[in-house]
Amino acid sequence: MMPDPAIPHGAKVDWSNYATALNRGRWIILGVLAIALTIGAAIIEFAPRAYTSETTLEIEREPQKVAAVGSAIPADTLFGADETAQTQYGLLHSRGLAVRVGRMLGLDHQAAFVRESPAGGGKEAGIRFLREHLQIAPLRGSRLVTLRFTDSDPMMSARIAGAFATAFIDLALERRLQAADYARGFLQSQLVEARTRLELSEQGLAGYAASQGIIPLPGAAPGVDGANGRSLTADNLEAFNTALAAARTDRIAAEQRWRAGIAAGAAAPEVLASPTVQQISQDRAKLAADYRDRLSIFKPEYPDMRQLKARMDETDRQLTGETATILVSLHARFAAALGAEQVLAAQVAELKTSLIDLRQRSIRYTILQREVETNRILYDGLLQRFRDVGVAGGVIADNITIIDPATPPDKPSSPRPLLVLLLSAMAGLAVGVGTALARERRRY
Repeated sequence: MMPDPAIPHGAKVDWSNYATALNRGRWIILGVLAIALTIGAAIIEFAPRAYTSETTLEIEREPQKVAAVGSAIPADTLFGADETAQTQYGLLHSRGLAVRVGRMLGLDHQAAFVRESPAGGGKEAGIRFLREHLQIAPLRGSRLVTLRFTDSDPMMSARIAGAFATAFIDLALERRLQAADYARGFLQSQLVEARTRLELSEQGLAGYAASQGIIPLPGAAPGVDGANGRSLTADNLEAFNTALAAARTDRIAAEQRWRAGIAAGAAAPEVLASPTVQQISQDRAKLAADYRDRLSIFKPEYPDMRQLKARMDETDRQLTGETATILVSLHARFAAALGAEQVLAAQVAELKTSLIDLRQRSIRYTILQREVETNRILYDGLLQRFRDVGVAGGVIADNITIIDPATPPDKPSSPRPLLVLLLSAMAGLAVGVGTALARERRRY
């Protein structure tokens, strides 16, 4: 760059020289400024008008829960808020949404929509036009998003902006309905498989129980014995154990009574309590008293005395025989109690052996039963989820709401008169000042 002739080389800048130069070229500056403002006014007057219409949406991360049907349709909770928002913005600017808007408004049949473009013509040019003129402006720190569309027709800009909002809501609802349909179809196939597995496991359990002779009691807990449940064999063993304990008690009591009777003889409680023995004893006492009374008068050899003595001996024989009969009865009771105890003990031993064998065989039964319970739980869970999806499919609510609908703008968004005039003035001043300084430099 050549040095300014008006400023000596190496000297400090003298701003007064510049002021003098600008003062000399003031008419040039004013003329250029006037020309620039004239051009700006012409742009304002003759430039095509563009109108921008906007609509505001509220986009929730998850759809509103109209009915408490559980998590029938999983929400996108694996990603953060920023990823979810960027996904929504991408869908708003997608080609598919632009195509949907074009079809919704019938623009694909209008010449303006399918006009030719340098990159290609036809419908693709119209789709690019919709996408390029759509602006997405999210409000930071909120769930609000503003859609702006610019067009030369204010009514058309409002229609297209509103159509983008409506099409976006419809697209979201369709996606959720498709997800619900897919979930129903998937769950239905899983239900068929789960029901088949449940039926096969139940058949296997019933067949194994029949082949092994396992009869679980109704209402029993899972398993067939021990802490896991009960069986007919276990119940029988418990009943026979109780009966054996009672029989052993009866046998011990009967044995004690028999041995006490043998030791006491006629003085045994059972003998003394016998009505027959009591009657015989009374008769014997009367005969003895009569014999003693007559003995003071008659001698023992007297016929009446011998007859009375014979009757007394017969009474003694009857008493001895009755005592023996009672003792035999006590022994018979003891023998019967002993036999009952032995029979019950043998039955208990047999049941114990059967129960041990049953426990060995019930391991496989328990495994099969747990498999049945697991399959039943899975089937019930899938069935409940299928019902939830069916209910959710009929009450799906969207997570997108139109807050401010699009309206036709009252004034154009471009050109902006004040901005055009400001830029024209700045450009005019810059060109005028540059021209004035260049002219002053040529003078030297």
